[in-house]
Amino acid sequence: MSFMAAQAFSSSNAKSSGNGFFGLHTLSLSPTPSTLASSDPTTSAVSNLVTTAPTIGSRLVMLAVNQDTLTSLFASQLGVQQSTLTNLKITPMPNDEVVMNMNLNISASGLHRIMPIELDCIIGLDPQQDIQMRVLALKRDGLNAGSAASARMQTALNQLLISLLMPGLHSQLKGMKIVSIHTSQPLCCGVKNEMLVLVIQLT
Repeated sequence: MSFMAAQAFSSSNAKSSGNGFFGLHTLSLSPTPSTLASSDPTTSAVSNLVTTAPTIGSRLVMLAVNQDTLTSLFASQLGVQQSTLTNLKITPMPNDEVVMNMNLNISASGLHRIMPIELDCIIGLDPQQDIQMRVLALKRDGLNAGSAASARMQTALNQLLISLLMPGLHSQLKGMKIVSIHTSQPLCCGVKNEMLVLVIQLT
């Protein structure tokens, strides 16, 4: 299967990349080899992250989100911009990688310290169409914290995504199905920056 972009881009649905960009594109489904990741989880970059096979003849929409809008969405839904975690920045990178930067504010025994945190992640969907992250590396003060710390952070981060981010997103997309989520440069939008792209099936 493949998705042929119909180039039906509506400028009324777009904002400039500097102000937060949402691009809507109508996609039609044709029975040729898929340009999306395989729905077989064993071929995915993350074993439990999948791409849902869409229904032949279904109507699809591509939603592209830039760095600023993605950061704002995560910060508002996860409550990051509070006293403990601040200055969240999420940067889409090639090959479905997402880099998350934030400051951890530590206050104990009268001492206050700000620790820079960086998470290098692979983004994808689980079988329930929830956005999930595989944490490749956790860095504290620029130093790799090791695989055990990365695994613990991955568990905590994904629990936050499922409990705080996804209920609101599923509510907004009621009656729709998230088929895939990837990072890409949407050429038809005239945008060269890496963006987060969701393919959504209208049901």
